[in-house]
Amino acid sequence: MTGGYVSDSRGREMNGEKRTPEETEEYEKALFKRHEELRISVGHSLRCAARLPDEDEPFIKRWDEAHLPDLSITASYIVNARFGPAWKNPRTIEAELGAIRSDLKKLNRRVTLLDSYTKSAINRAGAPDREEHEAAMVSGDPERIVSAMKAREAVPREQWAVRAALSEMDRLEAGIVQVIEQTIKAGDQLPPTGRIPNYEKNEVALYVADYLYEVTEKIPGLTTKPIVTGPFALALQEIFKILGLPAGVKQPGKWAISKLNPKTPRKF
Repeated sequence: MTGGYVSDSRGREMNGEKRTPEETEEYEKALFKRHEELRISVGHSLRCAARLPDEDEPFIKRWDEAHLPDLSITASYIVNARFGPAWKNPRTIEAELGAIRSDLKKLNRRVTLLDSYTKSAINRAGAPDREEHEAAMVSGDPERIVSAMKAREAVPREQWAVRAALSEMDRLEAGIVQVIEQTIKAGDQLPPTGRIPNYEKNEVALYVADYLYEVTEKIPGLTTKPIVTGPFALALQEIFKILGLPAGVKQPGKWAISKLNPKTPRKF
């Protein structure tokens, strides 16, 4: 893997480059393909570490594995964790979303206060069948005109342009509020330096440890001296290599084990 493999789906710049829509589409296809390749490789490593029979397709559960955590989801979390926190500067995103939310509320109010005639004109101009309706009106064909008018009357009020727009703005604001809460939590977790040390390796190690704990029902052990050995340590070593992370499993492995709670393991 190279450093150029980044996750656009998490709102990051694509290596600081500007791409055309066509180039972006091709890039995202390649990104998805690479993600799947990594996910499958990680899946094989986890099956091996958990002493599960390896399969050509690691994510298909055998009949006797129905009770086990979802390996496909775990592998996705591990691959995503390789690229660090979702937001490099969560407080900046929080401020930007707050400003957008404020603008949305103002826009919502301005549209709501429009007079009924203006709203009706907007609804007509923004109707999905506008072109067909206008064509029918100028056609002079009585049957076509009647049919177009009946079709217009049958459109549910919820689909009228003004009402639909206000509804979508409400939905957008609700989504923004939830993401603002996420950015606040992400910002609160940042140390004074603004970056979580060893975030990627620690997160990957924790997901691996969680999975092995759920499968084996035992806290995984960690052996690194005189050589790296044991299911957990070997899995970390292999997965770090697959993901292009720096070598060294002792510290992230110890950190992950310290975060496991025997009574409430993280569920996937």
